[in-house]
Amino acid sequence: ADRRLRMSQCNALLEQWDKAERRLILCDYDGTLTPLVRSPERARPTREVLGLLRRLGGEPGVDLAIVSGRDRTTMDEWFHDLPVTLIAEHGGLEQRFA
Repeated sequence: ADRRLRMSQCNALLEQWDKAERRLILCDYDGTLTPLVRSPERARPTREVLGLLRRLGGEPGVDLAIVSGRDRTTMDEWFHDLPVTLIAEHGGLEQRFA
């Protein structure tokens, strides 16, 4: 089955997005924000991804969370200065940054 969004679905989503007072965006890290790689230590966020997350998380009414099975130390190192919530260690840790 074709799982791509149709233009009508995209338009409906954008209309709902514009009407919403608050928006929650959950982004998985490995395989979504960065490609899956054999060596997990090589899957660092690019400057482009960090810039996009900074802008998106800074939008009024947007709550942005990055979800990962990675450890707290790694997630803190990469995302400590972004306006996001981190959900690390397979949900064992939630930390909000301003």
